[in-house]
Amino acid sequence: MTANPHRGPESRSRAIPLDPSLAHTGFGLRELFLVFWKGTPLILLCAGVAVVLAILYVWITPPLYSATAELLIDPRQKGTFENEVSPTGLGRSAAGADTLLLDSQIAVMESQAVIGRLIREENLTEDPEFVSSDRASIAGVIKTALKGAIYGPRLEHWNSISGFDRANATLRKQLRIERERNTYVIAITMLSESSEKAALVANKIADIYIEESNSAAADTTLEAAQSLRSRLDELSRTARAAARQVEDYRRANDLIGTQNVLVVEQQLQDLNEQLTQSQGREKEALATLNQVKAAGVLGVAELGPIAGVPQSQVLSQLQTNYANVESTAAALSVSLMANHPRLIELSERKKALQGSITAEYQRIVARLQVEYETAVENTQALTAEVGRLQAQMALSNENSVELQELQREADASQAVYQSFLTRSKEASEQIGIPNSTARKISEAYPATRPSFPAVKLLLPAAAVLGLLIGVIIVWARYLLKSGEPARAPLPRQPIPDTHIPVRTYRRRQQ
Repeated sequence: MTANPHRGPESRSRAIPLDPSLAHTGFGLRELFLVFWKGTPLILLCAGVAVVLAILYVWITPPLYSATAELLIDPRQKGTFENEVSPTGLGRSAAGADTLLLDSQIAVMESQAVIGRLIREENLTEDPEFVSSDRASIAGVIKTALKGAIYGPRLEHWNSISGFDRANATLRKQLRIERERNTYVIAITMLSESSEKAALVANKIADIYIEESNSAAADTTLEAAQSLRSRLDELSRTARAAARQVEDYRRANDLIGTQNVLVVEQQLQDLNEQLTQSQGREKEALATLNQVKAAGVLGVAELGPIAGVPQSQVLSQLQTNYANVESTAAALSVSLMANHPRLIELSERKKALQGSITAEYQRIVARLQVEYETAVENTQALTAEVGRLQAQMALSNENSVELQELQREADASQAVYQSFLTRSKEASEQIGIPNSTARKISEAYPATRPSFPAVKLLLPAAAVLGLLIGVIIVWARYLLKSGEPARAPLPRQPIPDTHIPVRTYRRRQQ
């Protein structure tokens, strides 16, 4: 056929001949669906095989029971004592939520101290569940064969494991200790072929952990008490030596005192008080002496008792007799003449009494004069002694500077010794007091149904896995088939004059 001259450039470009071999390079959803539809039997077969294998696994796998015990790690301090030797509570963590501290407690529960004690106390080295050989199961046989292939003639060296290590490995494999969400509760879960044994092991680990915590706190307190007691002797010797040095310095420099006051200072205080009293007595004696002298000038015979002057009995009697004679003479002078012998006798007696009264007043004045002079001498002596002690006090003050330094050192040594003594007594009182912050809030009880293997999860998972494997196999087969050599291309044919769409042309070529 001839080409149509009226066709434009676009028509000529769309009429380019196509290679029929390109028909196999396209791939759509329809073809994908057909591939897997044809492979449905194989996919279902794989899923069925996986489910059957899962059922066989359930048949041959011994069931395991789980039991969980719960512990509360209280982060608050107990405050049993004002100054705890062994701190209680979790304290504060740099993480902000005590995460690191709780992880540390979980690590303690999983430590060899707790696990090893459990194995020894429960005699797990004799329990077949924990020490059974790998050769007792199919997996054990495969594992032994692999070991033989790897280690060869050295297999016995690598396979020789003690019963304790085997029980330890099995126990750690079947034990799970974890924190429950963002709480201070730690769950101890144990898997075992016996539900009673699972509950026993979980409870036992919780009990051992609490006992170990109390024991650790008690050991810490005991160690602290022993350390404090060992330091007490040395601190006591240091305090006594410092106090002895202070006393020796006091005696060497005459600084011995009572009630924290130096002897010189106490003596000076006493002398000042005595000086003040002596000066007062001196003034009183001078005033009394001047008053008595003034009374003698006025005529002591006619005066009564002088204020401030002790009245003597002799003077009082003389004054009384003088008054009686004077009154008698006055009464007789009315009826008798002045030269009457009776009046003359009374007049002479009156003069004699007046002389006696004057002599008694003079004796009193002499006594007061002696008292005044004694007060003056005493005041002068006390003044001189006060001056001497003031000079000695100045020298003592210079020595007191070093004494005060020695006294401060002695007081500091005594304070440290007293502090250690108090702490030692507190530590001794805290020994034996439970100091653990952990307590069991939930006992582990024997389960009625096994928790492993989980059939409800295992069978669906096996079915899904089988389907996935079947899909992969079908897809792999399709890829292998599509990679085979293609058929020889058909001879090139001329393009018709009429306009044919590309898709129609390809279908016709196929």
